[in-house]
Amino acid sequence: MKKKIITTLIALTLLNPITAAFAADAPKVSPTPTDTSGVDIAASAAIAIDANTGKILYAKNVDEARGIASESKLITAYLVYKAVKEGKISWDDEVSINDATQKLSRNNNLSNVVLYTDVQYKVSDLLDAALIASANAAAQALAIKLAGSEEEFAKEMTTQLNEWGFQDVHFINASGLNDHDVTGASDDENTMSAKAMAATAFHLYHDFPEVLDITKQPTKVFPEGKYPNITMNTFNLMLPTQAFYMEGVDGFKTGTTDKAGACFTGTIDRAGTRLITVVLDAKNADGKSDKSARFTQTKVLMNYVLDNWKYDKLDNKGTRLDKNKTVYVANAKTRNLKIALGEETAYWYRTKATVQTPTYKVEPLAGLEAPITKGQTVANATLSVAEDKLGYLTDDLTPVYPMVAMNEDKKANIFTTFIRWIADKVAK
Repeated sequence: MKKKIITTLIALTLLNPITAAFAADAPKVSPTPTDTSGVDIAASAAIAIDANTGKILYAKNVDEARGIASESKLITAYLVYKAVKEGKISWDDEVSINDATQKLSRNNNLSNVVLYTDVQYKVSDLLDAALIASANAAAQALAIKLAGSEEEFAKEMTTQLNEWGFQDVHFINASGLNDHDVTGASDDENTMSAKAMAATAFHLYHDFPEVLDITKQPTKVFPEGKYPNITMNTFNLMLPTQAFYMEGVDGFKTGTTDKAGACFTGTIDRAGTRLITVVLDAKNADGKSDKSARFTQTKVLMNYVLDNWKYDKLDNKGTRLDKNKTVYVANAKTRNLKIALGEETAYWYRTKATVQTPTYKVEPLAGLEAPITKGQTVANATLSVAEDKLGYLTDDLTPVYPMVAMNEDKKANIFTTFIRWIADKVAK
């Protein structure tokens, strides 16, 4: 029976090598505990992260898959930017509109800009419309341009999230609309966790920071230089001139469906600190949901993190963490190497925490052999804080600091090696 199972697993791997490769190469995503001790955000799920490191600074139900509505367009945007970078399309490429997309664009119950089958639209214009006006038909047109159909594009969305380490995702279209509004065939819609949504914004910001040049705009004319055109208005009411303006907010994307509720993935740059926040199914203080709740709760979340967390330098390069801490090298003349930090360390900590001093976990490098040179990396260190269990978006983002040898250490001679061998035998 055991042999049969192993044979089956090998066969499945050979039949689907791409999936197997993704599973092996994808970053590990560890569960994140809910921590609402500082403030309980009125939303079904909420998360805040440091945009530069991926450090999680607030978490509420972040691993549970939920509707994300038009926040889906951030994944669409990522794949558009990626396709341009890889030379598959260009920003000036013209996109034709089919009858179904034109019909979708004229649904007055949905956010849209009207598209015409007899007009060619630039890729850049359609992305502007998708991100500023949350234009669903524009997102659909981009999906068809990139993948040939929205169904195939949804598969590409899934593949991208899988590559980032997130498996519990479900996509049916590029816009985030409920399928009932597109095909009338079902009540299905895009779902994934708040953590996966934050990871999408994290990768979008890191790989294509120019996206903020779009998302920071309260208004823009669509399409540029063509007729007929309209002035698009942002759905992000935290931008300048908007009703819930908050200084430093310059992105990203709202989302609303009956199933998903009021959602918003936002970002703020304040005094050199950039945060990314996600609220899914936001509520007002009375427990009811409306489109303003996502902004009021995002503001509460952003202020909480800015007021209660700080990123600061910890130890300098060359610091010896523990005078008794050494790295063992079996064939070295002095087998216990004294070690020190190879670079400066820094960390996020709660400013009001009772325990702020982090501890280091040191792991020697595998296969170390003498001779060892002074300054050679011989171990890696990770740090943690007792009162912080939130971790990072994915485990590979956890900072790893090199530990270096404080002195050189030569290889032990044959006589010394023999004496050690005798001593080890006697000790046993």
